[in-house]
Amino acid sequence: MVTAAAAAAAAACGGGNGGGASETLPPGRGGTLTFLTIGEAPTMDPFGVPSDAVVYGNRLAAVYDLLVETSPGTGATVPRLAQSLVPSADFREWVVKLRPGVRFSDGTPFDAAAVKKTWDMHGRPEVRSVHAVAVQGLRTVVRDPLTLVATLDMPNANFDRMISRHLNFIGSPAALANLEAFRSRPVGAGPFVLTEWVKNDRQVLVRNPTYWQGPAPLDGLVYRVVPETEWHPDMIADGEANVSVINSARVAEHARRRGLGTSRVPVSGGQMLIFNTTRAPFDDPRVRRAVALALSTKAVNDVAFGGAGTPARGIFTTASPLTNINLIAPDNDPDEARRLFAELTAGGAKPVEATLLVPPVAETEAIAEYVATTLNAYPGVRITTQRTSVEELVDKVRVRQDYQMSFYQVWADDPDPLIYGFLHSASAGNVTRYSSREVDAALEAGRAASTVDARRTAYTRVQVQMNSDVPCWVYAESESVGLWGDNVRGARMFNDGVVDLFQLGLA
Repeated sequence: MVTAAAAAAAAACGGGNGGGASETLPPGRGGTLTFLTIGEAPTMDPFGVPSDAVVYGNRLAAVYDLLVETSPGTGATVPRLAQSLVPSADFREWVVKLRPGVRFSDGTPFDAAAVKKTWDMHGRPEVRSVHAVAVQGLRTVVRDPLTLVATLDMPNANFDRMISRHLNFIGSPAALANLEAFRSRPVGAGPFVLTEWVKNDRQVLVRNPTYWQGPAPLDGLVYRVVPETEWHPDMIADGEANVSVINSARVAEHARRRGLGTSRVPVSGGQMLIFNTTRAPFDDPRVRRAVALALSTKAVNDVAFGGAGTPARGIFTTASPLTNINLIAPDNDPDEARRLFAELTAGGAKPVEATLLVPPVAETEAIAEYVATTLNAYPGVRITTQRTSVEELVDKVRVRQDYQMSFYQVWADDPDPLIYGFLHSASAGNVTRYSSREVDAALEAGRAASTVDARRTAYTRVQVQMNSDVPCWVYAESESVGLWGDNVRGARMFNDGVVDLFQLGLA
């Protein structure tokens, strides 16, 4: 449940650790800040891209602001453009109350009809929203100009988290009348307005003078695309840029050595190998277990991250109060792996063969070499690596599920909705095609639960069954790490690594 009273808790929560003076000193007024990002956004509408902070979320937040944010300190949802979200006793109806007096940058009122317009568009097939799953079975009614009533087809005690991940960004209904133009010239109610976009190079934004919290400290922002994450710390330290959000523990350690301010937001999910559980050889859970037992999360951390990462114990971060930290996923038992592979291959006579998709990322390529070398040392095991572009990998894994084994990553500031979407057998986001009645039931119980203890009990059931079935092998905990130079002030992170751009400024 999100209420206005929760805002005080959010104000007390920092963005992680290592923030230092940037979080405590007030920003000066004026100046333009350069924010590095690792990839281009194909569109700037609320429908065409995920909300992941590392690539898209920070740019979308600049233009649209957010209905709610989630606190990395407590996991609680906190109101922002929404004033409150209050569920019914059975969690099938949620009343969304909006702040009065908010307007989009084009002057259109930010009201319940505007929220309904964006949410309804997510469900239109021709829009092809990547967030369409969030509005399946959802009905909305405008009760009054500032009140929207959302009715769900089944109880969901965590619908506020569904909003935070999938339905947070609201566009001006006047501008959305021309969706094609809107994709490159978005209009939101955020602290900045997009004025220039040079694809694969930069986006230029200026301060929104009518922003509901008042004009931001900065005159403007420039988002600059630099895919080589390892360059970011040096560019910031040398004054070529000011801020970046990355997901590499090795690069974060380099940033700390260069004296940059850092803030870490741990999230569930993780960096992982995923298996297509409906295609040989990984339709056999013994093969998946053997692979996991043959490999070592510690070895991956040493090989790829120079020991700076956090080896995973499963798909839930150990920093979450919803995680049972006594459970550890299969890992680093070569004797048991040898026994299983010998059984599966009849002593090497019947090969276990598979292809591993590898995106062109230096750390991932190093892990792929370790995986192939380690597994191919077992008699009868033949793993081939196939280097592929990110676009090809997304098509094969997320769109067509035409793969055997692949690298994958999930950033989930809460298990619901992303872990739910990744594992539930009825979810379009279940790229492994994993199907377990026990996991489905546990995920549904976690979604229906409203207390930490009840949710932890449900997700413990998920952990136990996943440790048995091994639809994926998570080798490193995910984290979003904010980097900033010593002239940056007011840096605060929330959600899965979104920076509060209204508070951000220069010394």
